[in-house]
Amino acid sequence: MHPHSLTAFLLLPLSVFADGPLLTESDFFANHVAEGVPRTVPSFAAHVRSHLDAKKTTPDWPEFWSGERFAKIAAAAKSTMDYRIKTCGTWHQYEKGKIDWRFNPTCNGYKEYVWQLGRHYFLTDLAAYYSVAKDQRAAETWRDVVTSWIRQATCDEKIETGFDGTCWRSLDAALRVEGWSRQFPVFKDAPGLDDDFVALLMRSVWEHGRHLRRFPTSRNWLVYEMTGLLRLAVTFPFFRESDDWKAFALETLEKELGAQLYPDGFHYELSSGYHSVIDENYGALHDFLNSMGEPPPKFLDAGLENAFALYTYLARPDGRLPALGDAGEELVKPVMERASKFYPDRQDFRWLATGGKKGAPPPFTSIALPWSGAVVMRAGWGAKDIWAYMDCGPIGRGHQHEDKLNVLLWAYGHEMLTEGGIFNYDTSEMRQYVLRTRSHNAARIDNRGQNRRAGYVWHGDDLHKKAPFKFAVTPEVEWARADYTDGYGEKREVEASQRRTLIFYKAVNGLKPFFAVVDRLAAGDGRAHEYEIIWH
Repeated sequence: MHPHSLTAFLLLPLSVFADGPLLTESDFFANHVAEGVPRTVPSFAAHVRSHLDAKKTTPDWPEFWSGERFAKIAAAAKSTMDYRIKTCGTWHQYEKGKIDWRFNPTCNGYKEYVWQLGRHYFLTDLAAYYSVAKDQRAAETWRDVVTSWIRQATCDEKIETGFDGTCWRSLDAALRVEGWSRQFPVFKDAPGLDDDFVALLMRSVWEHGRHLRRFPTSRNWLVYEMTGLLRLAVTFPFFRESDDWKAFALETLEKELGAQLYPDGFHYELSSGYHSVIDENYGALHDFLNSMGEPPPKFLDAGLENAFALYTYLARPDGRLPALGDAGEELVKPVMERASKFYPDRQDFRWLATGGKKGAPPPFTSIALPWSGAVVMRAGWGAKDIWAYMDCGPIGRGHQHEDKLNVLLWAYGHEMLTEGGIFNYDTSEMRQYVLRTRSHNAARIDNRGQNRRAGYVWHGDDLHKKAPFKFAVTPEVEWARADYTDGYGEKREVEASQRRTLIFYKAVNGLKPFFAVVDRLAAGDGRAHEYEIIWH
């Protein structure tokens, strides 16, 4: 944290915002309720309750949250019932029954706090707990929190894009209403959720559907948005617009599955964490539609295998993906459990899903992905085997770090070369550090790092351009070579380049395996420069 950061609080009277939803009850029933659905509050609420089934929307919850997991979810739910809520790593004790949805208690005014509080992740804890315990306090807390949000967080009609709005960014709206679609069917028959609340909730759900339909964004946000819109339309088919929302979401999701993956399977943001947006959302939709009795569209079956295969390409010996771009170290096993269910004939998926107990290891060791430029060298598939990664590809379309030619290394069960990782999406010095070259294993020139972001523009046909690098494998040695030539410094004012060759010498002639890195640094302006090679 910066020592001179300022605390930023936004203190506004709750009454200023206590007028939501904008959609009136009379307008809702006259113009937006589907044909055949009753149009009075009591009969409409009864119709909604009769058509929602938690056994379809959350079929595994009662069993999943049993045993040891129940203690964990019960503790989280009781914290929420006490209005002690954790968001973006920050705990805050709200006054019972009152949450100011625009209040920001973080020490540096971190904007993501308000947005992520409005995703209502903590309400899923209440619903999961209630599905087992049937504790009426959980239902009442859920009702009160949702009512508070609907009344305060109005959807400003001046919003022009999905990125606008303190409480109505499209990403957060999608995640919030997706959560409601799981939570409300669990609570629908609780005594505290009367007919007026059900009608109020459905008016807000409709506003979410309209917002997501009007303001789709792009990249991984768009996948979340369309996932939320599809779940809304299928779970709540009570609106005149539900069929249109469903068709639009499916059409967009099909298009984006083809538009967001390189031919080698890597998501075009080239962040291992955001790659999981694809398999998590599309895979969950496949399960959801099956559960709701709707056959999943064919593009879900055909398009996911390549995305799942990326986990086999990048998997480290410790069973995680490397933290590439804005990403944590994703676990491989749970993803492969889902993948092996979708593709039971993939023995490599099964092998990774079972920790090597079933199936067969992937039929390769080292591999280079031609379009995304990810290179992995490995000696084998054991937990103590040697593994190295080198970035030989283009800059990602989002969540990029200035880290071309970065090298990571695991050997004999230990991480040997690491990097700076990730930090909050704020303006702090730590955030700037993790984005820049100095937190990675690459060269700086004249105390300046790479700057591929300067002037970066994505073009759709970039997805089908192979990365310019070389890769070779022989029985004795493997090597990869790539160049960074885009300049160094804030304005790319330093004209110089780095060529890196990573060489893996295998166990030959009695030697243990080892790596060599050869860096060739060259000036493009005929001047002398100071070159610095960083290793973490």
